[in-house]
Amino acid sequence: MMTLASLSILNSTFASEIAQCDACPARSRHRVLFTVGYLDFCSHHYKKFEVALTSQGLGVINRE
Repeated sequence: MMTLASLSILNSTFASEIAQCDACPARSRHRVLFTVGYLDFCSHHYKKFEVALTSQGLGVINRE
């Protein structure tokens, strides 16, 4: 289960790491947080699944 401390760590590491989208080889721009982990998405796939992801996830971290 995700705790506030683990969410903070995920937020800071996502900003500095180079992550790949979980749906294609593009660079990840959005990290969707769930109670048991997270999924990374490029902008294209995030927009495609945004409604489902935001309704099921705890939150979204967007890379600037």
